[in-house]
Amino acid sequence: MEEFIDRVLHRRDHTVNPVAMLHFKKGLRLLRERLMGEDNEIKISDSTISVVLKLASAALFEGDYQTSKYHMEGLRRMVGLRGGLDVFKGTELLVEMLR
Repeated sequence: MEEFIDRVLHRRDHTVNPVAMLHFKKGLRLLRERLMGEDNEIKISDSTISVVLKLASAALFEGDYQTSKYHMEGLRRMVGLRGGLDVFKGTELLVEMLR
């Protein structure tokens, strides 16, 4: 979010907020643990899919197309394991995925 605001406001100082970076790294660690864990339902839960979708969007916003593509491929696999896009009908998550 901080990077997004900096870009929108055209701020020149792009210093990284150490607290934000700490939270980002912790979030990635928790996601990695979730995806490598034994609970198959949590691996494809709405919250996990939402996080991967946000990572894909953030990478795209940064211009990191390869990383964004990687996340989108993972997202596609998760949605497939859930039964396809029809499972998400009527949810905000579907709107975000289609966007």
